[in-house]
Amino acid sequence: MNDLSQPINTGETGAGSDRTKYIGGSDVAAIMGVSPWRTPVQVWEDKTGRRTADARDVEQRSKAKLFSRGHRWEQPAFEMLVDELEARGHTVEAVATSQRYQDADLPFLACEIDREILLDGEHVNVEIKTVHAFASKKWGEMDTDEVPIEYAAQVMHGLGITKRRLCVVGCLIGADNLVPYFVERDDETIAAMRAKCTEFWTIHVEGDTPPDPLNFQDLSILFPIDNGLTKQATPEIQQKIAELARLKRILKSTGDEADELEFQIQAFMEPAAALMDGEKKLCTWKTQETKRFDQKAFSAEHPEQFEKYKRITMSRVFRLATK
Repeated sequence: MNDLSQPINTGETGAGSDRTKYIGGSDVAAIMGVSPWRTPVQVWEDKTGRRTADARDVEQRSKAKLFSRGHRWEQPAFEMLVDELEARGHTVEAVATSQRYQDADLPFLACEIDREILLDGEHVNVEIKTVHAFASKKWGEMDTDEVPIEYAAQVMHGLGITKRRLCVVGCLIGADNLVPYFVERDDETIAAMRAKCTEFWTIHVEGDTPPDPLNFQDLSILFPIDNGLTKQATPEIQQKIAELARLKRILKSTGDEADELEFQIQAFMEPAAALMDGEKKLCTWKTQETKRFDQKAFSAEHPEQFEKYKRITMSRVFRLATK
């Protein structure tokens, strides 16, 4: 076994920039099935180059604000963490910032460590997390290792690659509450994670075999269009279809009842904007303005421009057959 993992290229080429070439810290939680944001199928889609440029752009735009906030606060949060550690009597020396490492034994594993410090002379990893106050309940007591499981997976992945003993996680809650956590390496957990990642890379990435779907989005990734063929339902699936039909009938019935109640309430309100019970507001029925692009009119008046910029999307629609 090699002793040290190596820093990898952080330029425009090579493993440092092409995330399809390795499993990184942000992928591990999904592969382990503990990520609240991604599934193994979505990681597989990324690593095999199946995700379209449009899909990447949409995701990047949706996360741009979150990433921008985290990046802006990372250095101030790190400085607050150093102040906290030094106030407790520790000696702290900054060593590296945003260094990426490639695993010495499994080259398809890599990680990026937010910061590295010498803590009382020991080289340790540092991860900085910015957390909204509403999400702070997922974190445990200060000075423990009780970080959310998705972050624990990332931390253990980094400790496994860098072969270090400790990671200090600085959790900035809001703008001024820096809470430190101390996560020590767990060799049994790291070994299990590395085995799982190896299996994922070998079977799903190199073998080009998708993982099992976990949600509707996974299904849309794996089976975006139909093949025009039919398939015979098993008795188990027939039972599920019958149960689904029963539930849909119940939902329609309750939906019809809700619609009738809403009609009666609105008929009572007439032009009133709100209904009150004394000083307590019960409901509102207010006028609002909605602006929509008139696609039909634009296509009639500017057919060439419409043809130039129109975009066709395809999706599969699920419907139960009616008798």
